[in-house]
Amino acid sequence: MVSNYRVPPTFEEGKPYESWKNEVNIWTRVTDLESKKQALAVALALSGRARDTAMEIPVDDLNKDTGMTTLFAKLDDLFLKEEKDRIYEAYSDFDRIIKEVNMSMADYIIDFEQRYSRMKKYNMELPDPVLAFKLLDTACLDITDRQLALTACSDVTFASMKSALKRIFGEKRGAAAEGISQESVFAAEQRRQKGKFWRQSPHQKTSQLNTPQPGTNPLDKYGRRSKCAVCQSTFHWVKNCPHKADSSAT
Repeated sequence: MVSNYRVPPTFEEGKPYESWKNEVNIWTRVTDLESKKQALAVALALSGRARDTAMEIPVDDLNKDTGMTTLFAKLDDLFLKEEKDRIYEAYSDFDRIIKEVNMSMADYIIDFEQRYSRMKKYNMELPDPVLAFKLLDTACLDITDRQLALTACSDVTFASMKSALKRIFGEKRGAAAEGISQESVFAAEQRRQKGKFWRQSPHQKTSQLNTPQPGTNPLDKYGRRSKCAVCQSTFHWVKNCPHKADSSAT
């Protein structure tokens, strides 16, 4: 049985107005209603504020070949402005996102995805690497933790960044996450110390090579890693500092 498509698409307030307009434009091309009757049919199928607005148009203006143009112009004044407001609200809500201090990383990622999903409904999408960096930048991490997350990412994608943040900064860090953190910090410190070593004079290098290499300093009473007062290293104290002689000479 072939449909004659005499009943136009209905408009619901929660439905995107532009999508409904597109459905109606498709309908006008498949219905067997004559063009001057189409606007009347659409107006009668409306409800709520849309119907009230359509009923303000004189019947003679709707009952023309240009009736659909007249009807859309009236409805545009009401709904297009609201549509733009909703689009901007969805964008602003996502753009303002920031992780609250007491929010868990898992809850923050859920909130991030929900806000982005609302924005995507209006055809606003970010490239995957940009979305990944947005998630990282708004997670309120310090420089060390941010670098740790980047190190843990297998590639620059949103899925990889989300996985890294959940794995490392979940409510309960597992032993593996702690191992990643300690290993990354230690490696970074070793690279920094190696760079300083090769910039030294031959005498300084000889002196440092003869100095035992201690482990990472313990935490102080405030929970911060104690540092050498001379070179700020967290791997020794002043008594073992290879730069102590340089400091006293100046």
